[in-house]
Amino acid sequence: SHACLCDGGQANRDFMMGHFGSKEEAISRNFTIDNLYGEGGYSFIMDPPHNIKKLRNNLEKSTPTGTARSFRHRGKQILWAHLKDSYLHDKTNARAPVTSPRIKDH
Repeated sequence: SHACLCDGGQANRDFMMGHFGSKEEAISRNFTIDNLYGEGGYSFIMDPPHNIKKLRNNLEKSTPTGTARSFRHRGKQILWAHLKDSYLHDKTNARAPVTSPRIKDH
């Protein structure tokens, strides 16, 4: 598989959407088209830093009461507290911490 990584500018969004018949098709195909020049798919990935910030912000809003922003995986909730607790555990208990010391600043 191959990918096209670009920022979220309007020209890039228009280019990407030009490969799909509708927004629904783009979503259902995970923004992936057939690779015209080889095997596998060709995926469009837009603005990773922005998407990571959006994910972080929505995780912060994910609540146990099951609001619209409630993240789930295999029926189990994913909460910001899970990430925070993992970071704190890693910071205080791991011999070789996985998380960066810079995380505490964010």
